Amino acid sequence: MRLTTRLGLKFLVPLAITLALLAYAVVPLVDSLTLRWFIRDLDTRSQLIVEALNDSVSEAIPRNEDRRVLAVFDRVIRDERLFALGFCTLDGKLRVKTRTFPESVACKPFDRGSGSSSAVLQLADGPIHVVQSPVRQGDNLVGQVVVLHDMSFIQKRSSDTRRYVIAMFTILGVIVSFVTMIVAHLSWRGWMAG
Repeated sequence: MRLTTRLGLKFLVPLAITLALLAYAVVPLVDSLTLRWFIRDLDTRSQLIVEALNDSVSEAIPRNEDRRVLAVFDRVIRDERLFALGFCTLDGKLRVKTRTFPESVACKPFDRGSGSSSAVLQLADGPIHVVQSPVRQGDNLVGQVVVLHDMSFIQKRSSDTRRYVIAMFTILGVIVSFVTMIVAHLSWRGWMAG
């Protein structure tokens, strides 16, 4: 039995090292993939928000009805993941903003050749996803809506994913080790019987 255990350990130690290295390599890859998926989802979500707001904002801004725009923005940011909304003029000045809009986030001057732009900014409270999208009234540009999403939920989900990946590799390692020990034991018995 001692010889079988030593034989099994010859298989198990390299297997455990290989699985640990594989898990160490896979975790950053999974983190990167999930972050890209979340950012793509936030980009799409931001575009839907801007499209839903377009008519209200494009009608109210030329009439200088900033309070109306702010009232609409305040209703929209009741969403738990939506951090703040703002409206930027075409020359890059922040004209309307919700009370949660951070002072450190500034409007970028609008490039008429491009559509929406997005970025991830690191604030003191954590990362936020920022999308600036054009607002149009017919064919005319009125300005840009700035949509800020809180990304703290992504950090929590990424840490959950990391734990699941490590747990999966641990369970896989235990199962493969158990199968390896059984095969080694049966092989040793067969060799001894022969």
